[in-house]
Amino acid sequence: MLSSAIYIFAGMKNNYFLAAAFCLAAHVGFAQDAPKTDKIIKVNGETVVAKVTAVTDHDVSFVYPGEEAVNVLSVSQVKEVDFASGRVQKLTERVEIHSENDWGKVVITTSPADVKGLVSKGDVVGAAMPMTAFSSAANLDERANEKLKRKAAKLGAHIILLTGDQTSILAGKTVKKGVAYGYQ
Repeated sequence: MLSSAIYIFAGMKNNYFLAAAFCLAAHVGFAQDAPKTDKIIKVNGETVVAKVTAVTDHDVSFVYPGEEAVNVLSVSQVKEVDFASGRVQKLTERVEIHSENDWGKVVITTSPADVKGLVSKGDVVGAAMPMTAFSSAANLDERANEKLKRKAAKLGAHIILLTGDQTSILAGKTVKKGVAYGYQ
């Protein structure tokens, strides 16, 4: 009788062991089927959990879990991508503009891709006239850029997209026009 009880207990012990091994194998199998997700950290602080499919000079393409549609964010909106593998790819550093005094941080661009996904803050114009007969075109250009950047900084913008004729010389005067953009 005692040997029968030991045999039954040993059999039950083997069944528990087999059940536990089966559960562990199933868990590992399901874990391998689950898609690994990456994290896209946006410059505004938001986090997007998705599978990143491509990172280019201008865009980050990704797919949300359980979906097939490819979504795209402009690189100007993405601070970094934290890949499931552990690798981190830094893309855009957030530029903080608090007042006109931050005008030196403002960037001027001619590429619409640089402002994709940003919010228009308004049109800006920078003009410079010769101070002396010896004022150079480069000097006028530099002063017009500074005025453009100061106006954008007043609007809280960190980037300017130059529009139309970027620079025109009228009676010795340099005029630059653009649209100021910010994160929000």
